[in-house]
Amino acid sequence: QQNSKTLEFITEELNNIKKELKQSEQKLESHQVSKNIVQPSIQASIYIKNLSDIDIEISENNLKNKLIKNLISFVQNNYNLDAIAPSISKLDDQNTLSLITKLQDEQILEEELTQEYTDEYPKLKITRKQINRIRSKIINNLTSLQANINYENQNLINRKKSYEKDMKRLPSKERELVNIKRNYEVKSKMYEYLLKKQAENKIIQLATFSDYQVIDNAYNSNIPVSPKRLLILGSTFLVTLLFAILLAFIRHSRNHYIHNKNDLQDNTNLTIYGSIPYLKQKKNTLSVHNEAKSLFSEGFRSLRTNLQFKTKENKSNIILVTSTIAGEGKSTISANLATILEMTNYKTVVINFDLRKPTLHNFFQISNENGLSTFLNGRNSLDEIILATEFANLDIIPSGPIPVNPSELILSKELPTLFKELKERYEYIIIDTAPIGIISETKILMQYSDLNLIIVRENYAKKEFLFTIEDVINEHNFKNVGLILNASNEKGGEYGYGYSYEYK
Repeated sequence: QQNSKTLEFITEELNNIKKELKQSEQKLESHQVSKNIVQPSIQASIYIKNLSDIDIEISENNLKNKLIKNLISFVQNNYNLDAIAPSISKLDDQNTLSLITKLQDEQILEEELTQEYTDEYPKLKITRKQINRIRSKIINNLTSLQANINYENQNLINRKKSYEKDMKRLPSKERELVNIKRNYEVKSKMYEYLLKKQAENKIIQLATFSDYQVIDNAYNSNIPVSPKRLLILGSTFLVTLLFAILLAFIRHSRNHYIHNKNDLQDNTNLTIYGSIPYLKQKKNTLSVHNEAKSLFSEGFRSLRTNLQFKTKENKSNIILVTSTIAGEGKSTISANLATILEMTNYKTVVINFDLRKPTLHNFFQISNENGLSTFLNGRNSLDEIILATEFANLDIIPSGPIPVNPSELILSKELPTLFKELKERYEYIIIDTAPIGIISETKILMQYSDLNLIIVRENYAKKEFLFTIEDVINEHNFKNVGLILNASNEKGGEYGYGYSYEYK
């Protein structure tokens, strides 16, 4: 198992560092006796501490790099990943840990399918392709993590050189003592660090052993062991009791969710600008255009009227659309809201500011090759990323390729210029953003908007989400924040829409 390999690796490193620590300790004692120096000066002590701290960080990073190298080899060789998670957790990389969990699930599915079907079975082929994709992502993540560690090490080395340069001002005896004592401090700290990691891995290894052993071989009895009437009656009673408890628990759990508009009104003082009926539809569909006579479209017309009344004093309005968590339908609301505004001849642009999980371009069936991310990093001009849609008064700015640094891009100096230019061209600017409860950059964008709309999905959003919203509003003093109830069933029928995806 990988955990055994990790334990062997740590134990080997521990033995090496133990020998080096003993040698370093002997060298320090010998130097202090021969040079008649027991304690370093205050200035030397400062150098010892600073340089020791840097050396310890470098040593820990080198250890992590070795571990990553082993893990990459482990993944590339297609070994079983049952015990790999403890090793990854030491690297503080939750994204990779999540991918490994997915990979384990796919490997279990592959094993089950292999036992029942041939290699040509379609689902088995798809599963194996998915395994290869996830495996590739894990290797890429680990390689990227290696690069980050190397970059951090280079910065540490530069700091170390600076201290060593300053240290030349010390007398030669003290300089020598600083180097010896710092070496001892580093070995000592690394020894403690490895001892801790060894103990953690031993606990994990022990946790994987079975708690069972065979006491005696099984034998047949001539005395009937079943049926046992009392046991059956007792079991029936217990099952009935558990079912009743489960039913009560489910009913209690449902009380945590927003079930209708009254629930929403009872749990917040924020303005509710509209209620969008639930409509069964395909994902990424402009239903206000395709099903213009539906209750879903009527809900958007009512929302449009409320927004026009709210924003009538402004020549141009920036409306931000977000949610508390993923899956509440903010992108569908953004796309259909922009379309319904266009139908009243308002010059409108909709922008995908969800740089991590972009879907808006799919509603309009356009390319996401260039967009907001390529504008903010200077690759494209504004005119190059504004794309026309099939609607005369509606343009779209897609997100563009997913960047490695979405938060930093949002803080770009180009952002205020972007909004200023768009306000001169359009009457309505609809911003589709990431969930406010997950991603920090949405809070940055709310400072630029004239109206912030937070989507609350019926029977999906929890009441506690509303408290989170109000905490964010109060903390940042946001103005003009309102709610839209989505997927409402108050009018009955087959109305409603929805989909979900996950942020990492």
